[in-house]
Amino acid sequence: MEGTTDLVDFEGNLFKEVKLTNEGLSIGGISVGKSGGVYVTLDNLDQGFRFNASLSKLESTSPEKLIFKRKRAPKNGVLWKNNNSETIAAKTCIDKGKVIITINRIDDEALLAMILMERIHHARSLLMANTAFL
Repeated sequence: MEGTTDLVDFEGNLFKEVKLTNEGLSIGGISVGKSGGVYVTLDNLDQGFRFNASLSKLESTSPEKLIFKRKRAPKNGVLWKNNNSETIAAKTCIDKGKVIITINRIDDEALLAMILMERIHHARSLLMANTAFL
């Protein structure tokens, strides 16, 4: 899965462009890829994020150590809850080879990139496991 796609808001206005590669993604000034077998933000390791191996926990690399834990939600959705009681919802819809990912608006570009990477990883697994969608 390589190429570019547009990230749009609910009105269809262009929000950001996302570049997908086999190794990860780039959005704005942030790149996400694998390091040590897990997805991490590659540009600024002091202010970035790192997933655990199962992509169920997202931890900031900043001194504050903000931690988000993934909770499953209905219909291919997830809720990311952090230790400051913030919640971010994300959902993946796959229909006839078309993938639509919805995520709450996030101002932190690195956090947005990481949550988007988890949803792309999830969609990629679903598409590979069930070729009926293609």
